[in-house]
Amino acid sequence: MVRRLLLAVLMAAVPVLAIVSGSAADAATATAASPCPGDIFIAQFAFNPPSVQAGAPSTLGLVAANCTNKTLSGQTTWSGQWTWAGAGLPPGCPVIDPARIPYTFAPQGVYSIVREQSTFAGCQATGLRVTVVFTVNNVGVVAQATADLTIVQ
Repeated sequence: MVRRLLLAVLMAAVPVLAIVSGSAADAATATAASPCPGDIFIAQFAFNPPSVQAGAPSTLGLVAANCTNKTLSGQTTWSGQWTWAGAGLPPGCPVIDPARIPYTFAPQGVYSIVREQSTFAGCQATGLRVTVVFTVNNVGVVAQATADLTIVQ
C-alpha cells in the first residue's frame, strides 16, 4: 500500500530537492521501466523545456524511488553526447565528461535532483542525449534512463 501511494505521488507531483549545475545542453522525455521492477524506479528523467535555441539553457530533472525497505546508497553517473547529422563531435561543441554524484535515500524514499544544462551558440549540435545510471554500493547497474534535448540552430 505504501509503495503504491509513493508511486502515485511521484507520478502526480515531482518535488525538487537539490540543484546541481551542469555543463551541457538538453532535451525532452524519459525512459523508465514499469513501477518498481527492482531496487530503484526512475519515475522521471526529462528536460524542461524539451527544445531550446542554441545558446539557451534547459533543466534536466531526475526523480527516483527506493522500492526497498532498506536505505540505499551508491552513485549516479550522468553522461552526455551531442547529436547532429555528421559524425563525431559537432564543430564548436565542448567534450562532455561524465559526472558522478553520490546518493543516499531512505527506505521507500524519493531521490530528486535538477541539473541546469547549458547549450552553446557556437556549437552546431542539433541535440543532446543524456543518460543517468544508478549503481547501489558501486556494484552493478540497478536503473538507468535517457533523455533527449532538441537544439534549434
